[in-house]
Amino acid sequence: MPIIVKPFTFTGSLTPLLSWLDADLDALYTIINNGLDDANIKTNAGIQQSKIAGLVQSLSSVPTLDGTRAYVGNIWARSNGAAALRLTGLETNGKDFLFAESVGELIIMANDGTESVPSWRTIYGFRHNGIPSSGRDVATKDYVDDRTSDLGIAEAAFTASPDFTVAASGSFATVPGFSAGIVLSGNHRVRVHTQLSGISSTDPNAVVAFLISANGAVIGASQIEVKAAAGFATHSFFSDVLVAGGYTFTLQWKTDAGTATMRASGDAQARMQIEEMSQ
Repeated sequence: MPIIVKPFTFTGSLTPLLSWLDADLDALYTIINNGLDDANIKTNAGIQQSKIAGLVQSLSSVPTLDGTRAYVGNIWARSNGAAALRLTGLETNGKDFLFAESVGELIIMANDGTESVPSWRTIYGFRHNGIPSSGRDVATKDYVDDRTSDLGIAEAAFTASPDFTVAASGSFATVPGFSAGIVLSGNHRVRVHTQLSGISSTDPNAVVAFLISANGAVIGASQIEVKAAAGFATHSFFSDVLVAGGYTFTLQWKTDAGTATMRASGDAQARMQIEEMSQ
């Protein structure tokens, strides 16, 4: 609507008589010309949306909380501080959660307090670079695969014939040919497992001990007591952290009585597995 111009103002001899009417008309023109405000609109006036420029189009694209209205584009919340979306469930056992942006990180928090006085606890974090840096950060499959794909594994089997025999001695004897080579991709621990499925001794009360060495340094030891002149032994442990690089693991053993024999053929072979751990 254009500006409404007042076409006439009382003058001459009418001015003293109708100055009040001029003032009333001036007030009306002032209100109509860019002076209408909320106080001048009737309550429940019923003004149609189509009469307000852009209102119908704007409201038609606004999503509803119940999801009954489709919309185009994204919901975009901008904040001068950390932006957040709070979801409070009122159902039985419902929980209060907060999805928040914090210094380039998306975090999910749970409220351990009350609704009016919340106590937020971070349960998950999503780093903007995809690299987790704390225990509560979520990692992608690609990240996990990359951390574990290069971990080394190795296995050795003692298959020589005849079987390996040692006599009672205070010194450990290296089992010939029973070694496994591995290259560690990082400074990691290793899991060592040996399966000695066929041990016999001429002395049923003998104690058989064995060692695992890596590049000549002992990293694990164990012993078994052979009963009824025959026995079965497994040896499994985690080493200390080893520096990245190549290692050769070997098995040594001895007996304190009689003569001990390790089967190396048939269905009772000795085996050793080496597995690099991710930590």
